[in-house]
Amino acid sequence: RADPYRRWAEAPVQQFVEEALQGGRRSALFLEGPRGCGMQTIFTEVLKGAPVADLDSPMLAAAADNSPKTFLSNYA
Repeated sequence: RADPYRRWAEAPVQQFVEEALQGGRRSALFLEGPRGCGMQTIFTEVLKGAPVADLDSPMLAAAADNSPKTFLSNYA
């Protein structure tokens, strides 16, 4: 029986991760949505162990704006 509370975004996120891993490429995934909609849960449950940068932090958001390549290299 399907879980009626399963978040609709889990399946496409999981598919993205599986395709990225099969292709042997490094990928970035950007999730955007209103506060409290479950984005952090998606990362912690579906993307276990993946590095996460929460751009709600003004310091991280400024670092990403100022030097995107350097910012992303911190999560490679």
